Amino acid sequence: MNCYCISFEHSAELWPLVKADFARLAPSTWALERILALGARETQRRRISGALDPKEKARFLSHIDLLSEAPVDAPFAIFEDDVLLGANSCLTIDNSISYLNRGFEWDVLYLDLCMSQIGPMADMAVLRRQLMSAGRTRLLDPKGTNFSSATAYIVHPRGVSKILAASREQTDFDVPYDLFLRNLINAGQLNARYIFPFATSQREKPNATGDVSDEARAEIVLSIYRRMAWRDSSVEQLLPQLAEISKHLDVESKAFAILWAAMADPSFKPR
Repeated sequence: MNCYCISFEHSAELWPLVKADFARLAPSTWALERILALGARETQRRRISGALDPKEKARFLSHIDLLSEAPVDAPFAIFEDDVLLGANSCLTIDNSISYLNRGFEWDVLYLDLCMSQIGPMADMAVLRRQLMSAGRTRLLDPKGTNFSSATAYIVHPRGVSKILAASREQTDFDVPYDLFLRNLINAGQLNARYIFPFATSQREKPNATGDVSDEARAEIVLSIYRRMAWRDSSVEQLLPQLAEISKHLDVESKAFAILWAAMADPSFKPR
């Protein structure tokens, strides 16, 4: 499978990490190519209008340009440079594509997602434990859920044409690329699934501890959840970050967290 990694100028140090992970973990049937992301100046040169800031416009166009130029004779992977591969990633992805190709007309397969609704996230935590104990994964439908992220996804040739057709109808760029895809999925214009537990994850963000803004802390929380919902996650490695997060919680939130943790524990068996 052809894999393309969009490498951003502001995070150029991540490309060597992706390249090393790929060389260590990917099978010989996979190939990786670096795609340099567009810069904000390019959006100005193209006179791209809309409410998005230049950085997000450039991200959007980087994905669209890649979809326009990549060969479309078979499904291919698009990564952003903060993607994180694990020991089970490639086999899980290959098996998932083989399963979908048996008859389901799919367009996009997400390898991981960012979720931000506490109810579904709690349900997924329980489901992850069940699936992990059985050594299984599921292909779930993201339609109707509040998800985001375009860090790692597979596109079927059929999906490429649909995404490009929808992008040509864009006169103003007002929503980020990942939410653009979500809107297409929720409108029934794209058939999507995501692998769960996640086949990939997001590399740890810098400044994950210490004094940060509430908005930055929210991003850190959601990023850690993605790591915990990953098939190759190690919860023990995340404990220091979780301990840091707990320092900023009020008493009531901590109390509810203990109850939810008790209910998520395998020993909890209500009548």
